Amino acid sequence: MNVIPNTPSGAFSTSAFPERLRDDKTSARIDGNSHFGMLTGYYFFDDYSLTNPYTPSSSVPGFASLSKGKSDVINLGDTKTLGGSSVNEARIQFVRDRNAATPSGGTGVTLSSLGFTGVTPLDPAVEGIPELDFDNFQVGTLSRIFR
Repeated sequence: MNVIPNTPSGAFSTSAFPERLRDDKTSARIDGNSHFGMLTGYYFFDDYSLTNPYTPSSSVPGFASLSKGKSDVINLGDTKTLGGSSVNEARIQFVRDRNAATPSGGTGVTLSSLGFTGVTPLDPAVEGIPELDFDNFQVGTLSRIFR
């Protein structure tokens, strides 16, 4: 592969492989007065999928990655006035964040076929060309797949 810089910074760039993002978010809040005080509840949900043609370990096309993630936030609160000059507030929050990135390009090549022996991939399903760093560009799959 012959990579020729085509930008003023000396890096390679093309729009032939677009980045695709699906990002769905929603939230809801409810408040209500009770004899316990002002009760509040808040929920936030984020679900995304990102196809990136230029992964952090590659600046040229052909080594894309697919990232998927979900986030949940639940926040419950109780605010109660105590007299005319003081307030008592209690809050409980739960946060869950799940993210995973897997290579979708540059895979299907075994390390042994490239001459690497004694290296075991953590996940043979995404085994591929290892990360190679040069002065102006990088190629290869995500480097987290080897041990």
